[in-house]
Amino acid sequence: MGHASVAYDMYTDGTSKYVVGSYYDGSNTIAVLWPTSSSNVPLGAAHHTSIATAVYLNGDNLLIVGTNDSVPVLWSYNINTTALTEPTPMSLIGVSGYASYVLAYGSNVYVLGQDATTPVYWIDSTEHNAASSGSDIGTIYGMVTIGSSVYFVGGAGPNIDSLMPVYWKSGVKTILDTGGALVYGIGYGAYSIDGSLYVAGYRTDTTNNMWDSYEQAAYWKDGAIVPLTIRTGSVFDDESRAYSIFVK
Repeated sequence: MGHASVAYDMYTDGTSKYVVGSYYDGSNTIAVLWPTSSSNVPLGAAHHTSIATAVYLNGDNLLIVGTNDSVPVLWSYNINTTALTEPTPMSLIGVSGYASYVLAYGSNVYVLGQDATTPVYWIDSTEHNAASSGSDIGTIYGMVTIGSSVYFVGGAGPNIDSLMPVYWKSGVKTILDTGGALVYGIGYGAYSIDGSLYVAGYRTDTTNNMWDSYEQAAYWKDGAIVPLTIRTGSVFDDESRAYSIFVK
């Protein structure tokens, strides 16, 4: 496209691949879909700032979420007719938000993300708080089902510098093990198999002080942490994050 571009997510049906992200047109950042079998499909309008962060194929329709002028939105793109709908805004209590993930579950479309600073999810564009009580800030990044229960994963805490890797089940927050008293982090991706919950993300160890902290990729199985990297250098060396997980 002649300018810098970023890919955020990909979905494949085993034959075709669908990638979403954004590109810079010289004036604004524009959300875009890159289908395998056709030319690039700009999702955002000119003179507006938009990004596409996640994609999910539901029947013949690609469900794509992102933000349009800081408002979380959902686009639908028919892979057969190439018809693109106008972006559907998610309901907001605040003036801005963020959409991180989308999937169809049953007859509903779930969008995950953040309203202002509150971790929320939307069912068919209607907003729901992740927690049934409390005033944490944070973001939901992933969702899985185990039996009839829905689990949301993300990061939450009293302020932006104290986010913890968490999951919510039925409105109740559970903090994942971080292996230390002064350790923070975020859970990004989730997967379930054989009744177990797996979460991928990172922890930030600030045991010494905030200026000697580092991010360490990790995954959690049923809340217990498994670090994926070991620190071998000084501050800012060997930092890593894990964003998704699959178990077979």
